[in-house]
Amino acid sequence: LVSTTNSATPSFKDNAADFIEASFKKTTRRGVEKEDFTKIQIEARPLLMVQDVSSIDKTQDFQVEIRSGDGDWKLVTSTPSIRGGVYKWTESNIEPCANHNVRILVQGQDESQSTFNYPHTIAAASLDDLAASGYRPNMPEDIQVADSDSGKI
Repeated sequence: LVSTTNSATPSFKDNAADFIEASFKKTTRRGVEKEDFTKIQIEARPLLMVQDVSSIDKTQDFQVEIRSGDGDWKLVTSTPSIRGGVYKWTESNIEPCANHNVRILVQGQDESQSTFNYPHTIAAASLDDLAASGYRPNMPEDIQVADSDSGKI
């Protein structure tokens, strides 16, 4: 007699990191590769990352979150493109001067949620890289001028 049990809570394989990549978005134009420091691109094969595919609730979308610096985790709201089991998310309006961390969340059949933290930090862009890329920060908003004892601020 052989019996098997299916876990309803997804668990990630030891080599799950082999099936996910995250970095600033790279583009190639006229044979020259450039990084867009305002966008992060995440490519993952979540079905290859988990121990038991049947434990995943396939009616729920896979979710990706990004944390900039020491801030809170923010859900990537863009819809991923999917080709051959590879999910690709692109998140815009990224602060290039901060380090970024990425994690992927999968829903279990038992309504549980499992999280995999991408083990590599996306390092902040250097000042030289930002200058070479032509990056221009957003214009400051809500600037206020005030008087002080030593003059205007």
